Amino acid sequence: MISDYKKTYQEMAALIGEQRTSKLFEIVRSTKYDFSMRLYSKEYCKYHILKNKTWFTGKL
Repeated sequence: MISDYKKTYQEMAALIGEQRTSKLFEIVRSTKYDFSMRLYSKEYCKYHILKNKTWFTGKL
């Protein structure tokens, strides 16, 4: 039952389900992960902006 989990795992189970949360816990338990505040690399951001510069600037 999700309510039996600690808060972090409750949130995870709500997103990906109890079964996946349990499996993920088995794989990574007692391992510490720090997630970056940014999802994309700087290189990708530069590429995306250049590829879509008309959308960003409004100019053709």
